[in-house]
Amino acid sequence: MAFVLGCGPSSDTSDGGTDAATDTSAEAVADGGDAGPTPAEIAAFNQLVTATQNELTKSNTPGASIAVVLHGKLTFAAGVGNKLLSPPAAVTTSTRFRAASMSKMIVAATAMSLVDAGMLDLAAPITNYIPWFSLASGYDASTLTTSLLISHSSGFPCDTIGICDSQTSGDREAFFVGYPQPLWAPPGAVYDYSNTGFALAAAVLEGAAGTAEGSYEELASERVFVPAGMTTASYDATAVQSGDYATGYTLDATNAVTGTVEPLTLECPMLHPYGGVMATATDYAHFAEMLLASGASTLTPASAALMQTGHADMHTFATQEYAYGLIHQFSPYSDHASVWHDGSLPGYTSEMWMIPDDGFAVVVLTNARGVNYDVPDDIVADALPLFISETEHVPPLTTPPSAWSGYVGTYDDTLATLGTGVVVSLDGGTNQLAVAAPNSLDLSFNPAPVYGAMTQYAVDEWGMPDGTVATFFPAANADGGPSTYLVTRRGVASR
Repeated sequence: MAFVLGCGPSSDTSDGGTDAATDTSAEAVADGGDAGPTPAEIAAFNQLVTATQNELTKSNTPGASIAVVLHGKLTFAAGVGNKLLSPPAAVTTSTRFRAASMSKMIVAATAMSLVDAGMLDLAAPITNYIPWFSLASGYDASTLTTSLLISHSSGFPCDTIGICDSQTSGDREAFFVGYPQPLWAPPGAVYDYSNTGFALAAAVLEGAAGTAEGSYEELASERVFVPAGMTTASYDATAVQSGDYATGYTLDATNAVTGTVEPLTLECPMLHPYGGVMATATDYAHFAEMLLASGASTLTPASAALMQTGHADMHTFATQEYAYGLIHQFSPYSDHASVWHDGSLPGYTSEMWMIPDDGFAVVVLTNARGVNYDVPDDIVADALPLFISETEHVPPLTTPPSAWSGYVGTYDDTLATLGTGVVVSLDGGTNQLAVAAPNSLDLSFNPAPVYGAMTQYAVDEWGMPDGTVATFFPAANADGGPSTYLVTRRGVASR
């Protein structure tokens, strides 16, 4: 996760540094009129390129694609480091990376374009558009709406699908018909990040548009990629792998390379909506331009605004809310909203950060993932003070032990992997929150009991001893009452 604080090595700067700033300033003139970037802006971008090189070196990340939007227009773009380690090959501004969860904003934009066309009602039951859809026995599919799906508040399971495994090798309809899902929580009760939910949303969009199963990718291209100017963005892994792309690298705890990921390595229809876009930083800079221009020729102003408006309290800190495929918060600038999303898949991490009031955006795509997922976030944190003059203010992210008593109790998760009898307790002697989950399972459904201290990440967000992130939520419509839900991406337990 990122609060700006905080979702590889190469000395080759042939597409970065001063030359990159010079090259991309010419692109900015073409996009933004006669006025090019100022000398101070060029100097700031050169500093960002250097900072990016340093972040890559520290994390052993081979390469990155970066782009900066100033005054609402794409102004700079550069490739930094290597897209391939052996033989070494430099990242260019045309190198495509997997955008991972930044793909979700494309689903949301496609949905909003259908709203603009009068083809989709975000508040209508999704069964109006995909009557074939049903949930596991005992759950009413008509309680789900597109709005709930694309704001991660539907109660739909998160990662009940593997990444392009045997279950997901077929189409999206076949998966949902063949593997009916339960609800982990009542619709609208909690924010629970759901990759599976965005895959379902893509099927809803096909139904709303009246197009065939499997047509979401074409819908996204026609309704978002083309009008927004994302000219090289694609879901076609075969085509990307035959062109200029960045090989992804997996890293171990010491940041040593342990494997490679090619475009075709992660290729299945289920992944496309929530993590399948392959693009350049420039592509996403054009997407940011579109949102900063109130939808431009892609969305109506109302839909562009709704997409960036918070809809689900994430219970991390006071102002952070999930919008539609984006996150909205008043941090690190308390008077001006930031709108952003990051992404992480094996071999790749990414982030796009916008400050709409300033017409600013920065996009970072990298081709490695290890224990530290935060390289794009660190580069964004480097970028903000270079281009934004405001003083940064990060809200309090922790609360004192006196505020933790509302978390204490026994939680049961009978549907997923946390298990029953999950006990959260407060050790008065050490002022430490602890958890005991004797019946929990790992993601392969093998026994994996969890015992030990919990670490506070943000106001209601904690790390369990095994690394699982857990967020406490009050009951729906409760006003400051005791927490009722313990929400994780492995399951939701209720008290």
